[in-house]
Amino acid sequence: MRIVCVFVLLFAFVGCTKKAKVEYSDWKYYNLQGKVKSMKRVDYEAKEKFGEIVPEDKKEEEILNFGEDGMLELPSGKTRKIDRDECGNIVRIVIYTGDSVENERFFEYNAQGLVLCRGVKTEHRDYESRNRYDGKTLVEQDYFRSGKFIDRTKYTEQESKRYYKTYDSDGKLKSYGEIFRENGVTRKTLEYSSDSVLMTECVCDEYSNLIMYQENKSYYSIKYEYQNEYDKKGNIIKQITYDDGVPTLISIRTIEYFE
Repeated sequence: MRIVCVFVLLFAFVGCTKKAKVEYSDWKYYNLQGKVKSMKRVDYEAKEKFGEIVPEDKKEEEILNFGEDGMLELPSGKTRKIDRDECGNIVRIVIYTGDSVENERFFEYNAQGLVLCRGVKTEHRDYESRNRYDGKTLVEQDYFRSGKFIDRTKYTEQESKRYYKTYDSDGKLKSYGEIFRENGVTRKTLEYSSDSVLMTECVCDEYSNLIMYQENKSYYSIKYEYQNEYDKKGNIIKQITYDDGVPTLISIRTIEYFE
């Protein structure tokens, strides 16, 4: 099972005189370090034998190939169109299957490189987020592409912490939380319900990879822990997933680099 924590990123790169240059690639999307040429991931059922956790039955396999620009190479029958602004920043990525749009992502930036707008359009998802930032407070508003408002999240900074509150379309508090950062890396996220009950907790290591995810709801509770092994570049080559303390999955990754 793959759990993804999504965090708001503020970019501050110097480049174009009109607008900051923001580097974007699928390497960053997959949190890969270095110039990765290919990554093969094989998932196995985890079994404990003679005090060791070993892989047994193969469950799933995924192979990702990248170009030297850090973008994914697409399988046969699919094409990609990338639009850039005057500074070279990516503002639109469209994936086609034949003549049909399969996936569309778009971005808009301000002079400091902050992402003012981002969105995704697929068969099942069609939304965009619009941001406002005054140097201290970030406000993120989510909309369906039809224009219907979904919710609004307000972020404030205080030393190594980022606080946020999320409101629904009626202005009612949905949830709030804290994001703890260390050396520019998000290490922990706590999310509470409007009545102050801890709903989710995410803990990451120094590479921003998840090492613990816990979710508490009125009708169920889950806890996943991840034991990661890294190569010299800082990429995961082996991950053991624990479900409530029981090893359930082993993922083995083979990574090839351009350099």
